[in-house]
Amino acid sequence: MKIILNGELFEIRLTEYTDRIEKLEEEKKEISDQIATVYQEAESKGFNKKALKQALKMLKLQKEERDLQLELTTQYLEEIG
Repeated sequence: MKIILNGELFEIRLTEYTDRIEKLEEEKKEISDQIATVYQEAESKGFNKKALKQALKMLKLQKEERDLQLELTTQYLEEIG
């Protein structure tokens, strides 16, 4: 495929993009499998997989946001439970 962009001719090879994407998708699958294995190992050592996932999710937040989420969750649980 050839396109003209800002007066320049570019030849785009679709197969180059699809090959790269396919390779990255394979790598993503391998990493996903490795992560699942680590969760299984942690679970076999007595850790709760759901709690571990939630903790990792919250660690991605800034401390202030994490503290706020914990505070709100605690308040909500007290109100409804």
